[in-house]
Amino acid sequence: MINYVHDNPRRLWLKLQRPDYFTCHHEEMIAGTVASTIGNRFLLNFPLKVQVQCTRKLTKEQIEEKWNEILDLAEQGYVIVTPGISAGEKTIMNRAIDYGLPIIILTTKKYSNKEKPTGKLFDACANGKLLLVSPQLKNEQHELTGAQCWELNDLARAIVINQAAV
Repeated sequence: MINYVHDNPRRLWLKLQRPDYFTCHHEEMIAGTVASTIGNRFLLNFPLKVQVQCTRKLTKEQIEEKWNEILDLAEQGYVIVTPGISAGEKTIMNRAIDYGLPIIILTTKKYSNKEKPTGKLFDACANGKLLLVSPQLKNEQHELTGAQCWELNDLARAIVINQAAV
């Protein structure tokens, strides 16, 4: 808690320097889906994007192989797009954030106008490397359902295919 309080001036300064990255934009149409966003919306318009979708059955070695493929693409200028649902997707998503790679994360978390991402997501957002997309899902529930997972992965695929998403 002490570190959080000591970090308040830095976070405030970053929010003041990059207000658009920390403003929640509601009712945006993204690849045919209504969503809220927070972060660098220009990531949607990058010409090169790659979806990270991993089955739950992947081994640690297969996840490592997938990570190396994604890292190679990111170094070529690709933006990573993922809902980060499965263990493999979460691993790749967290590594991408740690490496400072540009990433679009689809999430079911609803941000209010006063809420901001926290921790390493805050820093990625401040650096323009993150866009959080929270679509209005059919049958929204507190616990993520299989149907919602499919919806999130379908939207990720549509964002990758739709080169001018906004």
